[in-house]
Amino acid sequence: MIAAIEASRAKSAQLHEGLREELTAQMEAAGWAVDVAQDSAPGGRRVAAFRRPISDDFCATAEFLRTSFDGPDWAPLEVTAVVGVSYGPAYRLWPLVCDRETPDLTIDVGELLDPPQDVSVDVARPADAHRAAAELIAPVLAYGLPYAERHADVDALIAQSKSDPDEYGWQAEVVPLLLAAAGRSDEARGRLAEYMASGRSEVAGHDYRRFAYQLHRWLDAGAVLPDPPSAPVTDRPVFESPSAPLPSFSDVRRSAAARREAFDVVRGRSNGLDRSQRRKMLIEELGRRKIALSPLAVEAQLDAMELGPGRRAGRGLKLLAGLGSGVRKVIRDGVADPPEWLQPPPRASYPARTGHRDWVAVALDGDAGAWLDRVMVAAPNRINDTTTVTSWLAWDPEPRTPDSRLAVHIGAPRVGIVDLAATKRFEPVMEAAERRQELPWIRSRLTSIGDGARHLLELPSP
Repeated sequence: MIAAIEASRAKSAQLHEGLREELTAQMEAAGWAVDVAQDSAPGGRRVAAFRRPISDDFCATAEFLRTSFDGPDWAPLEVTAVVGVSYGPAYRLWPLVCDRETPDLTIDVGELLDPPQDVSVDVARPADAHRAAAELIAPVLAYGLPYAERHADVDALIAQSKSDPDEYGWQAEVVPLLLAAAGRSDEARGRLAEYMASGRSEVAGHDYRRFAYQLHRWLDAGAVLPDPPSAPVTDRPVFESPSAPLPSFSDVRRSAAARREAFDVVRGRSNGLDRSQRRKMLIEELGRRKIALSPLAVEAQLDAMELGPGRRAGRGLKLLAGLGSGVRKVIRDGVADPPEWLQPPPRASYPARTGHRDWVAVALDGDAGAWLDRVMVAAPNRINDTTTVTSWLAWDPEPRTPDSRLAVHIGAPRVGIVDLAATKRFEPVMEAAERRQELPWIRSRLTSIGDGARHLLELPSP
């Protein structure tokens, strides 16, 4: 099955590349240039993107987008066309303040036909690429430039971006960005303030806070436009654990047996030891058997060791009931927003997109307990003794020195540090955030545990 999926993806990539080459040849022959800011590599939605100047400050745009991704069979490709208009100063500014969509106004080219119709082609074989490119390009050449010329005005772009109430989140970025790029700084600040004060969910999350922070930072620095982008604009690195093959049933059985063996060894030798000593012994026994457990799983093993068989069964039923209750609450009420005092500061706006296979326990500061008690009570969507909170990372002291440690914060306060081994794994995300003069935030796991430490805070590790 895996081999079949990989073969299908390889075929899809081949078709993607072949169509992109044909689109590029035919669009360049018609006077359009490749849009170097758009990532059109195989595996993504965009097959190709182009620009053509229509005035000093405006360009017509054209993008060719995949519409087929379902299932393991990624071929044939289904591709459609989108045309639009781009304001040059905003095109130069957006990579500094936003790592998602451009502020271009776009429309499916089929909506411009009379009558409107779907414009889509299939590419099943490399030989289809020339024919498919020609079919896609024909309506773009006929309707793209007239559409762009009709909307080549900053106020017209602002009016269009505000015309769809269902696109409030996009509007809240595009309007201030266009105003700022046009040199209308006071208006941009005013609109940002209005959107931030609206209370709408579209502007309450980390992404919009990041956008607002970066746009304010650029305005405060003198509002000097950078050069146009010269490479694909993306700032979303993903730091995941190395991929490993799925374990076989016999591997799972051996691993479970090794865990039980480590558990029995520690339980048999731990009379008179406190929880921290048992924790150290269990981690050592698991390590000898090459078994990796998350810090939370280790704590669960220690709980089981202390409760005994009868109480373990009762605790397990209680946890299952709590899990079911928590899931039902999320389904009924949705995911609640955390209180404002739990939000990271504006500068801590860089999303650290890690994997979730490995978890790192934070060494908590001695005075963090009272704050974490408050966090546990206030954090939404708590299930049993665990909740997900937003942590953020910074060097302490900052800027980094040889003596700096990677400190973890929740809300405003620092709550602990990451050990030196794990710090090495977080260095790439710290460097990526620093390039944008930001600090990273990360979804972390906070659990109330049953010993003197009182809390366990875990970060998903790169």
